[in-house]
Amino acid sequence: MRIDSLVSMLPAELVHPASVESLSGLEHYIPMGIHSMGVECRLASVESKVDLGISLTPARGARESLATLRSPRRLREASAQDSRWLGIKRLGACWRSPTFAVHRWASFLFLEYDAESAGKALPVPSVFVALDSPLGDAATRGFPELGAALEVVTALLGEAADSVGDQIVRCFRALRGQARVLHIAVMLGRPEKSVRLSVLIPRDMVDSYFGQVGTPEAAEAVRMLTTVSASGSFHQVDFDIGRPVDSRVGVNVRPQTSREWPRLLDALVGLGLSDPVKAAAVLSWPETASNSHLRNHISHIKLAGGLKQRIEAKVYLGTTGEAITRLNSISGK
Repeated sequence: MRIDSLVSMLPAELVHPASVESLSGLEHYIPMGIHSMGVECRLASVESKVDLGISLTPARGARESLATLRSPRRLREASAQDSRWLGIKRLGACWRSPTFAVHRWASFLFLEYDAESAGKALPVPSVFVALDSPLGDAATRGFPELGAALEVVTALLGEAADSVGDQIVRCFRALRGQARVLHIAVMLGRPEKSVRLSVLIPRDMVDSYFGQVGTPEAAEAVRMLTTVSASGSFHQVDFDIGRPVDSRVGVNVRPQTSREWPRLLDALVGLGLSDPVKAAAVLSWPETASNSHLRNHISHIKLAGGLKQRIEAKVYLGTTGEAITRLNSISGK
């Protein structure tokens, strides 16, 4: 399966023809080691941008692939042409080596190619690293995955990582109970190259957590976004860190069963956060797999915004299967 095959499966209501062309060109800049692919689509009627996401796992050879960037052919020169790709290569080397914490605690990496990056001569993805962590209460289990998070930022940002290191440590050590950091990301594909954390946090700890890390306004934004959509006892909250933590946050929403997707999307339409035609197109995605070797699924919806800011709704559509594995051999050319 090629990238253009994935994009061609997307309902026309969700993707602009120009996005199809730019995303298809990314195939030359995707490392081997692919486990799954997906797209991020905006649900507002006036938004047509689509971002591409690729998950890479050790089982598919992703550690060696990122450490060497031998293929596809155009990636062989990317690290010499752009320091951000050199950082990705450094991260791959750390992930490959058992002497680094990221080798043990990073279960997979996710590369996100923004729509804006896709049209450039040398596209560069943002890098998300999924972090495992020990079971148990945060106060007693320790934070061995914190070392991995710091290694990720150092590999990708070099000396610039020093400016956010203390804040990363603070965000980890403020966790309590069953709260944990799910991902750490460096948004290399964006001009500001910000660092982002995704935390899973009990609903009743949101205020105290963001108070400790320095941005009570972020807690208010979380409450606003979770009022828009029903959520359980835990929230998955994405936020950018720096000096201070950004008050704009993202809350990831997913119903407990697939049967509840229509009700959630109807609610977003009723709130003016989704175009009704796009909502219907999202529901058609699981049935659009081009063959029996693919499994399409709706991953989740992210509601992003801050106090006195417009709320943006984005849906994440994924595909997995044997045809994805074959893309690894195509990428090697």
